[in-house]
Amino acid sequence: QEPRAARIRAVLSWNVAPSTNDPDAIPVWGNRVDTHVRVLPGITGDPHEPATWITLIGGVNVTASAATSGIHPTTGLTTANGVFADLGVMAGPGRPFGGWLVVRGPSLAGHQYRLWKRPVSGGWSPMTDGFRVTNEDGTLGPIVTPTADGRVNYLPKAQNFTNLLGRFRPAGDEVWEIQVEVVGVGFSPVYRVQLDNTAPEVHLAITTGSGTCGGALSSAPASTSTGWPSACNHSRCWALHNRLMVRPPAAPGGSCGTASKRGRTARMSR
Repeated sequence: QEPRAARIRAVLSWNVAPSTNDPDAIPVWGNRVDTHVRVLPGITGDPHEPATWITLIGGVNVTASAATSGIHPTTGLTTANGVFADLGVMAGPGRPFGGWLVVRGPSLAGHQYRLWKRPVSGGWSPMTDGFRVTNEDGTLGPIVTPTADGRVNYLPKAQNFTNLLGRFRPAGDEVWEIQVEVVGVGFSPVYRVQLDNTAPEVHLAITTGSGTCGGALSSAPASTSTGWPSACNHSRCWALHNRLMVRPPAAPGGSCGTASKRGRTARMSR
Protein backbone atom coordinates (compact mmCIF):
# COMPACT_ATOMS: atom_id res chain seq x y z
CA GLN A 1 0.00 0.00 0.00
CA GLU A 2 2.89 2.40 0.73
CA PRO A 3 6.42 2.84 -0.72
CA ARG A 4 9.10 0.78 0.99
CA ALA A 5 12.89 1.12 1.20
CA ALA A 6 14.78 -2.15 0.71
CA ARG A 7 18.46 -3.08 0.89
CA ILE A 8 19.79 -5.06 -2.05
CA ARG A 9 23.19 -6.54 -2.86
CA ALA A 10 24.89 -7.06 -6.21
CA VAL A 11 27.71 -9.60 -6.51
CA LEU A 12 30.11 -9.77 -9.43
CA SER A 13 32.27 -12.89 -9.68
CA TRP A 14 34.80 -13.52 -12.43
CA ASN A 15 34.46 -16.87 -14.23
CA VAL A 16 32.59 -18.49 -11.31
CA ALA A 17 28.91 -17.93 -10.57
CA PRO A 18 28.22 -16.20 -7.23
CA SER A 19 26.83 -18.31 -4.43
CA THR A 20 23.08 -18.96 -4.67
CA ASN A 21 22.59 -19.68 -0.96
CA ASP A 22 25.11 -17.48 0.89
CA PRO A 23 24.64 -13.75 0.26
CA ASP A 24 27.67 -13.01 2.44
CA ALA A 25 30.10 -15.15 0.41
CA ILE A 26 32.94 -13.02 -0.95
CA PRO A 27 34.15 -14.05 -4.43
CA VAL A 28 37.85 -14.67 -4.96
CA TRP A 29 37.84 -12.52 -8.06
CA GLY A 30 35.04 -10.00 -8.07
CA ASN A 31 33.21 -7.45 -6.01
CA ARG A 32 30.15 -6.91 -3.81
CA VAL A 33 28.12 -3.71 -3.58
CA ASP A 34 25.18 -2.90 -1.27
CA THR A 35 22.64 -0.14 -1.84
CA HIS A 36 19.08 0.86 -1.00
CA VAL A 37 16.17 1.10 -3.44
CA ARG A 38 12.70 2.58 -3.08
CA VAL A 39 9.93 0.13 -4.03
CA LEU A 40 6.72 1.84 -5.10
CA PRO A 41 3.35 0.20 -4.41
CA GLY A 42 1.69 -1.72 -7.23
CA ILE A 43 -1.43 -0.54 -9.01
CA THR A 44 -4.27 -1.34 -6.66
CA GLY A 45 -7.87 -0.27 -6.55
CA ASP A 46 -9.32 1.54 -3.59
CA PRO A 47 -12.65 0.12 -2.37
CA HIS A 48 -13.56 3.62 -1.24
CA GLU A 49 -12.76 5.29 -4.59
CA PRO A 50 -15.12 4.00 -7.31
CA ALA A 51 -13.46 6.22 -9.92
CA THR A 52 -10.37 3.97 -9.71
CA TRP A 53 -12.20 0.72 -10.47
CA ILE A 54 -11.96 0.99 -14.29
CA THR A 55 -8.79 2.32 -15.92
CA LEU A 56 -8.99 1.26 -19.59
CA ILE A 57 -11.82 0.61 -22.04
CA GLY A 58 -10.94 -0.56 -25.53
CA GLY A 59 -7.29 -0.02 -24.64
CA VAL A 60 -7.84 3.70 -23.97
CA ASN A 61 -7.47 5.42 -20.59
CA VAL A 62 -10.59 6.59 -18.76
CA THR A 63 -11.10 8.79 -15.72
CA ALA A 64 -14.12 10.34 -14.07
CA SER A 65 -13.00 13.82 -15.19
CA ALA A 66 -13.84 15.08 -18.66
CA ALA A 67 -10.70 17.21 -18.51
CA THR A 68 -8.35 14.22 -18.21
CA SER A 69 -10.20 11.17 -19.57
CA GLY A 70 -9.12 9.64 -22.85
CA ILE A 71 -12.78 8.97 -23.74
CA HIS A 72 -15.30 11.80 -23.69
CA PRO A 73 -17.98 11.14 -21.05
CA THR A 74 -20.81 12.34 -23.31
CA THR A 75 -19.88 11.49 -26.90
CA GLY A 76 -17.96 8.29 -26.16
CA LEU A 77 -15.26 9.29 -28.66
CA THR A 78 -11.55 9.52 -27.84
CA THR A 79 -10.21 12.87 -26.70
CA ALA A 80 -6.88 14.65 -27.08
CA ASN A 81 -5.87 12.88 -23.83
CA GLY A 82 -6.57 9.42 -25.26
CA VAL A 83 -3.69 6.94 -25.16
CA PHE A 84 -3.57 3.38 -26.47
CA ALA A 85 -1.97 2.00 -23.33
CA ASP A 86 -0.70 -1.26 -24.86
CA LEU A 87 0.98 0.58 -27.74
CA GLY A 88 2.16 3.69 -25.92
CA VAL A 89 0.80 6.01 -28.63
CA MET A 90 -1.80 8.76 -28.66
CA ALA A 91 -5.21 7.64 -29.86
CA GLY A 92 -6.09 10.97 -31.45
CA PRO A 93 -9.35 12.84 -30.80
CA GLY A 94 -12.72 11.91 -32.23
CA ARG A 95 -12.13 8.16 -32.70
CA PRO A 96 -14.96 5.62 -32.20
CA PHE A 97 -14.62 1.99 -31.12
CA GLY A 98 -15.42 -1.33 -32.79
CA GLY A 99 -15.09 -5.09 -32.38
CA TRP A 100 -14.32 -6.49 -28.93
CA LEU A 101 -14.46 -3.99 -26.08
CA VAL A 102 -12.00 -5.01 -23.36
CA VAL A 103 -12.35 -3.52 -19.87
CA ARG A 104 -9.40 -3.33 -17.47
CA GLY A 105 -9.03 -2.23 -13.88
CA PRO A 106 -6.99 -3.00 -10.76
CA SER A 107 -7.75 -5.87 -8.42
CA LEU A 108 -9.72 -5.43 -5.22
CA ALA A 109 -8.57 -8.52 -3.37
CA GLY A 110 -11.27 -10.41 -1.51
CA HIS A 111 -14.13 -8.87 -3.50
CA GLN A 112 -16.36 -9.94 -6.36
CA TYR A 113 -17.29 -7.68 -9.25
CA ARG A 114 -19.79 -7.50 -12.07
CA LEU A 115 -19.38 -5.57 -15.33
CA TRP A 116 -22.57 -3.99 -16.62
CA LYS A 117 -23.28 -2.78 -20.17
CA ARG A 118 -26.14 -1.27 -22.11
CA PRO A 119 -26.87 0.60 -25.33
CA VAL A 120 -28.19 4.05 -24.49
CA SER A 121 -31.51 2.98 -26.00
CA GLY A 122 -31.83 -0.17 -23.87
CA GLY A 123 -31.48 -1.72 -20.44
CA TRP A 124 -28.51 -2.91 -18.39
CA SER A 125 -27.21 -6.48 -18.60
CA PRO A 126 -24.09 -8.13 -17.11
CA MET A 127 -21.10 -9.15 -19.20
CA THR A 128 -20.96 -12.94 -19.22
CA ASP A 129 -18.40 -13.67 -21.96
CA GLY A 130 -15.46 -15.74 -20.76
CA PHE A 131 -11.94 -14.36 -21.03
CA ARG A 132 -8.40 -15.59 -20.49
CA VAL A 133 -5.93 -13.87 -18.19
CA THR A 134 -2.14 -13.68 -18.29
CA ASN A 135 0.18 -14.50 -15.41
CA GLU A 136 2.85 -12.02 -14.34
CA ASP A 137 5.55 -14.22 -15.92
CA GLY A 138 3.84 -13.91 -19.31
CA THR A 139 2.34 -17.40 -19.37
CA LEU A 140 -1.32 -18.05 -20.05
CA GLY A 141 -3.54 -18.20 -17.03
CA PRO A 142 -6.97 -19.80 -16.65
CA ILE A 143 -10.09 -18.98 -18.64
CA VAL A 144 -12.35 -16.93 -16.40
CA THR A 145 -16.07 -17.60 -16.83
CA PRO A 146 -18.49 -15.22 -15.09
CA THR A 147 -21.51 -16.71 -13.37
CA ALA A 148 -24.91 -16.50 -15.05
CA ASP A 149 -25.50 -13.15 -13.35
CA GLY A 150 -22.01 -11.89 -14.27
CA ARG A 151 -20.13 -12.27 -10.97
CA VAL A 152 -16.36 -12.73 -11.03
CA ASN A 153 -13.84 -13.05 -8.21
CA TYR A 154 -11.02 -10.53 -8.39
CA LEU A 155 -7.77 -12.33 -9.14
CA PRO A 156 -4.44 -11.39 -7.52
CA LYS A 157 -2.07 -9.38 -9.67
CA ALA A 158 0.24 -12.38 -10.11
CA GLN A 159 -2.57 -14.23 -11.91
CA ASN A 160 -3.94 -11.28 -13.88
CA PHE A 161 -0.97 -9.17 -14.87
CA THR A 162 -2.88 -7.05 -17.42
CA ASN A 163 -5.76 -6.25 -15.03
CA LEU A 164 -8.34 -7.76 -17.40
CA LEU A 165 -11.87 -7.52 -15.99
CA GLY A 166 -13.96 -8.63 -18.95
CA ARG A 167 -14.91 -8.15 -22.57
CA PHE A 168 -17.90 -8.13 -24.89
CA ARG A 169 -18.54 -7.55 -28.58
CA PRO A 170 -21.52 -5.30 -29.27
CA ALA A 171 -22.90 -4.87 -32.77
CA GLY A 172 -24.08 -1.72 -34.50
CA ASP A 173 -22.99 1.90 -34.28
CA GLU A 174 -24.75 3.02 -31.11
CA VAL A 175 -23.36 4.61 -27.97
CA TRP A 176 -22.89 2.06 -25.17
CA GLU A 177 -22.46 2.62 -21.45
CA ILE A 178 -20.23 0.53 -19.16
CA GLN A 179 -19.71 0.41 -15.42
CA VAL A 180 -18.40 -2.03 -12.83
CA GLU A 181 -20.17 -3.08 -9.66
CA VAL A 182 -18.05 -4.21 -6.73
CA VAL A 183 -20.51 -6.58 -5.11
CA GLY A 184 -21.57 -5.37 -1.70
CA VAL A 185 -19.64 -2.10 -2.06
CA GLY A 186 -21.07 0.00 -4.88
CA PHE A 187 -20.81 1.07 -8.51
CA SER A 188 -18.18 2.91 -10.52
CA PRO A 189 -19.00 5.94 -12.65
CA VAL A 190 -20.70 5.19 -15.98
CA TYR A 191 -18.42 5.41 -19.02
CA ARG A 192 -19.61 5.85 -22.60
CA VAL A 193 -18.13 4.50 -25.84
CA GLN A 194 -19.29 5.36 -29.35
CA LEU A 195 -19.32 2.28 -31.57
CA ASP A 196 -18.57 2.19 -35.28
CA ASN A 197 -18.84 -1.36 -36.60
CA THR A 198 -19.94 -0.30 -40.08
CA ALA A 199 -17.22 -0.60 -42.72
CA PRO A 200 -16.28 2.59 -44.60
CA GLU A 201 -18.20 3.26 -47.81
CA VAL A 202 -15.87 4.08 -50.70
CA HIS A 203 -17.09 5.97 -53.77
CA LEU A 204 -15.42 6.30 -57.15
CA ALA A 205 -16.73 8.86 -59.64
CA ILE A 206 -15.09 8.85 -63.10
CA THR A 207 -15.30 12.32 -64.58
CA THR A 208 -13.60 11.79 -67.96
CA GLY A 209 -14.46 9.74 -71.03
CA SER A 210 -17.87 8.09 -70.80
CA GLY A 211 -18.01 8.42 -67.02
CA THR A 212 -18.34 5.76 -64.38
CA CYS A 213 -20.79 3.59 -66.33
CA GLY A 214 -19.53 4.32 -69.84
CA GLY A 215 -19.28 1.49 -72.34
CA ALA A 216 -15.79 2.52 -73.47
CA LEU A 217 -14.48 2.26 -69.91
CA SER A 218 -16.04 -1.12 -69.24
CA SER A 219 -14.85 -2.64 -72.51
CA ALA A 220 -11.20 -1.62 -72.19
CA PRO A 221 -8.92 -4.11 -70.39
CA ALA A 222 -7.28 -1.22 -68.58
CA SER A 223 -7.52 2.51 -68.89
CA THR A 224 -6.39 5.65 -67.15
CA SER A 225 -9.10 8.09 -66.19
CA THR A 226 -9.45 11.07 -63.93
CA GLY A 227 -11.86 10.70 -61.04
CA TRP A 228 -12.77 11.55 -57.51
CA PRO A 229 -12.28 8.76 -54.95
CA SER A 230 -13.84 9.39 -51.56
CA ALA A 231 -14.48 7.45 -48.38
CA CYS A 232 -17.00 8.13 -45.63
CA ASN A 233 -17.03 6.66 -42.15
CA HIS A 234 -18.67 7.80 -38.92
CA SER A 235 -19.84 11.17 -40.26
CA ARG A 236 -16.43 11.95 -41.76
CA CYS A 237 -15.49 11.95 -45.43
CA TRP A 238 -12.19 12.14 -47.25
CA ALA A 239 -11.65 12.82 -50.96
CA LEU A 240 -8.67 13.02 -53.33
CA HIS A 241 -8.30 14.14 -56.93
CA ASN A 242 -5.93 11.68 -58.60
CA ARG A 243 -5.28 9.74 -61.76
CA LEU A 244 -6.78 6.31 -61.28
CA MET A 245 -5.74 3.06 -62.94
CA VAL A 246 -9.10 1.43 -63.55
CA ARG A 247 -9.78 -2.17 -64.59
CA PRO A 248 -13.58 -2.28 -64.48
CA PRO A 249 -15.89 -5.27 -64.83
CA ALA A 250 -19.03 -5.12 -66.91
CA ALA A 251 -20.90 -1.87 -66.58
CA PRO A 252 -22.28 -1.68 -63.04
CA GLY A 253 -25.94 -1.35 -62.37
CA GLY A 254 -27.54 1.65 -60.78
CA SER A 255 -27.17 5.26 -61.74
CA CYS A 256 -24.16 6.37 -63.77
CA GLY A 257 -21.72 8.87 -62.39
CA THR A 258 -20.83 7.19 -59.09
CA ALA A 259 -19.80 3.67 -58.16
CA SER A 260 -19.61 2.70 -54.53
CA LYS A 261 -18.44 -0.31 -52.56
CA ARG A 262 -18.66 -0.79 -48.82
CA GLY A 263 -15.51 -1.92 -47.09
CA ARG A 264 -13.22 -1.85 -50.13
CA THR A 265 -10.31 0.46 -50.89
CA ALA A 266 -9.60 2.11 -54.24
CA ARG A 267 -5.98 1.88 -55.37
CA MET A 268 -4.63 5.16 -56.68
CA SER A 269 -1.57 6.22 -58.67
CA ARG A 270 -0.60 9.83 -58.72
